[in-house]
Amino acid sequence: MKIKKTVYLQNNKGEWKSFKFETTKDIRKILEDDGYSAKIGDYAKIGDSAKIGYSAKIGDYAKIGYYAKIGDSAKIGDYAEFKKSPLYIIGSRYAVNYYGNKKICIGCFVLTFAEWKGKKGKEIAKKEGYTKAEIDEYKMHIDLIVKRYK
Repeated sequence: MKIKKTVYLQNNKGEWKSFKFETTKDIRKILEDDGYSAKIGDYAKIGDSAKIGYSAKIGDYAKIGYYAKIGDSAKIGDYAEFKKSPLYIIGSRYAVNYYGNKKICIGCFVLTFAEWKGKKGKEIAKKEGYTKAEIDEYKMHIDLIVKRYK
């Protein structure tokens, strides 16, 4: 007999409910049967006591560690692996989060660490009309994520 783990799922009212599971397939069944809007991809692995927010999407083969918390509407890409809780920052303009696989998502743009720190990041800031203060703020967020997940 396998040892059951616990997962916490958030409903559309912001309430958390715990469920016992053995496999990710068990969690997917709970999501379908109980009307939760979170999605978990094929072969994803979810650690004990993980929290999965409302409308979160976890990709195929992603690995979510013990006690990790996936926020509301967060998206975890295919093959992503989190050994600690993912970082999600509410910026002055857009949310910033570690996307997995050494990538950062700011607003609707997902780039590698190097791309955000290089030419592509500067091009996006210019095209989107970021002020100097906003550029400094988002550079600080990028540096924090890079330091935490390098």
